[in-house]
Amino acid sequence: MSGVYDRHSKSLLKVVSPCSKHFEIENQTYHICDYAFFRNFDIESLTFSENLRSIGSKSLYGCKNLEVVFPKNAMIESIGDCAFMNCKSLKEIGFIDSVQFLGRSVFAGMDKLESIKLPKDLRRIPEFTFFECESLKDVEIPESVSVIESFSFQHTAITHLTIPNRVVKLGDAVFSRCFQFEQVTLPNRLKVIPERTFSSCKYLREIEIPKSVNTIMKEAFDGTESLTTVRFHGKVEHIDDTAFKDSGLETVIVPFWAKSYYKKVFPNLTIKSAIL
Repeated sequence: MSGVYDRHSKSLLKVVSPCSKHFEIENQTYHICDYAFFRNFDIESLTFSENLRSIGSKSLYGCKNLEVVFPKNAMIESIGDCAFMNCKSLKEIGFIDSVQFLGRSVFAGMDKLESIKLPKDLRRIPEFTFFECESLKDVEIPESVSVIESFSFQHTAITHLTIPNRVVKLGDAVFSRCFQFEQVTLPNRLKVIPERTFSSCKYLREIEIPKSVNTIMKEAFDGTESLTTVRFHGKVEHIDDTAFKDSGLETVIVPFWAKSYYKKVFPNLTIKSAIL
């Protein structure tokens, strides 16, 4: 199997003989260019060169039969938009320990991906990163992450998750349609729970809202039919009327000094006070 190679930039530009099942990238290659393997349905395994540092946008998009990637000690620093999107047979991502930048939708649509440990220096989880990774159950988010963008974990199989306390911002619908989601620990610096954050998480049973949160936006917990209890650690100044639409919410536990406030917000629910 061969490709077009730019010696000046040390980049693999394009694969030109798409019939081989295995491709090994030569050691002098530092970069895989955009669209290099785009929708290559024949490739089943890929070996990175040890000098590879970056993977371009959509470089392996739609390689639906790619099953194995051998990192060969590669120290990859960045992966572009949609680079592995719809690689539906790829089960493991064992080549991102050194990554500092991920583009949007990098691993979206990887049907067989079950677990991942994100790199320790990652600062941001971009939009749609694991969108529709319907087998993804176990995710370890590093303490370095401060922003998790919209739809990044939508329709995954996550059941339990602790979001690091450094996270100050979530995007819309980050965990929506995570039908197996049962338990989540929110960071204590979060100010806003955005629109549809946990919508349709039908097995989410209980959640604690940190003292830092001042806004819960529309449909944030819409369709959480198993959610019966919410514990508020502070006074949330704005809770949209639809925030808990079609949830199973029955009981709200609040600080004793805020009980009268929450009685007005939730006039039809049981309000209990506690020292939180």
